[in-house]
Amino acid sequence: SLSSQPEKIVYTFDVDVAIKSYINNKEFRNLWVSRYDTFAIGSLVLFNENKLGEQWKDKNPMLNWKDLNDNYSLVPIKRDASGWELLKIENRK
Repeated sequence: SLSSQPEKIVYTFDVDVAIKSYINNKEFRNLWVSRYDTFAIGSLVLFNENKLGEQWKDKNPMLNWKDLNDNYSLVPIKRDASGWELLKIENRK
């Protein structure tokens, strides 16, 4: 589970408010609030491209997601049946 991962920073969108109420050992960075120029190596990403892709096309969540995929190596940790993926930002490409 997310709370058992040692990494402190988690980039996410759509579920961060709910997650904060029961996971308090992480710093959540919302992919909607900011366009990130860089992402912290060794951090986590919790994202559901299938759920968010169309609605948020050309908006911060999907622009950040594209930047992550284009510029960083993302290592899958876990994926659930609804399409949410937990990934680790391994390094810059």
